[in-house]
Amino acid sequence: MLLKREDWDFSGLLAGELVPALLWEVRRESSGAERAVLDAQALLAGKRPDEEPPSAEDRRRSKRRRYTAKFSEAEAALLRALSAFGDFIALEDFCSVHNWSRKQRRTAWNRWVANSLRPLVRDHDVPWLCLPDAERRRLVGIFEANRNAEIVRIGRWADGVGYFNLHKPDAGLPMKFGYSRYTCVLLTVNWTHSKKRILAAIGKILKECEPAGVESWNRRGKKNRDVLVMLERLAMMRVLHHFTLAEVKLRLPGAWSLYQHRRWYHERHQALTNFRAVIGSAKANLFPMSWETKAQRSRKPPLVPSK
Repeated sequence: MLLKREDWDFSGLLAGELVPALLWEVRRESSGAERAVLDAQALLAGKRPDEEPPSAEDRRRSKRRRYTAKFSEAEAALLRALSAFGDFIALEDFCSVHNWSRKQRRTAWNRWVANSLRPLVRDHDVPWLCLPDAERRRLVGIFEANRNAEIVRIGRWADGVGYFNLHKPDAGLPMKFGYSRYTCVLLTVNWTHSKKRILAAIGKILKECEPAGVESWNRRGKKNRDVLVMLERLAMMRVLHHFTLAEVKLRLPGAWSLYQHRRWYHERHQALTNFRAVIGSAKANLFPMSWETKAQRSRKPPLVPSK
């Protein structure tokens, strides 16, 4: 694989692109993401059967035919694709108040996700910095919307209709309904007042609506510099995958000048820790695709051809 400058030089990244770029580049290094891409390609080509074959029919009388509880191949492929690319698919945008059957809704959902997957599968191995500016802005927008949806989002008709159909609340009460960790409230804002007074009024409503027993939010987070360091560690690991440290200075002077004062092999091991943290798995057999160095490959004994 040809190593591009965009694979190891992240110095020109905008602050708003750091986290999406890290997620994108880590998934390019993941063998699990590679499998998800293959599954998604087969799914989009219609090569994954959507129905799981039924189990053997129960021969006893008055017993309905039983079906296996396993996912179909298409469903399993879709789940793997969502695990790899879910950060860049606008899942929150799919909603409908149509009186659809479960099968119709599932068909529409599959079509929605498939349309979102097509550009991601097409560009899955393209470095983040090689993507067109418009595509990067689109992906950043989706990522930010997905991340903020976990904090606060604008209510949808589907939320309200579903809740009212289930609970039949009193129409004379304020329009407020909650489920799980979330609470939805209908607000009317009078914009003639100052923003400070509006925010104070909203803060008072939040205190009144806050449910009991919900854990407080986690204050720990990554600053922009921390995310950039994680990308730089990934960059040094990739360079060492293609060149020995002695070769870097001669054959890749740009990378050498950028990282010459860093401890390359220490940073490479830190890149492994960061990779597992982003993937969300601490398995001892989980390694990035570029983990093996060129020096390690050169020390391997040559394969003896079989007679």
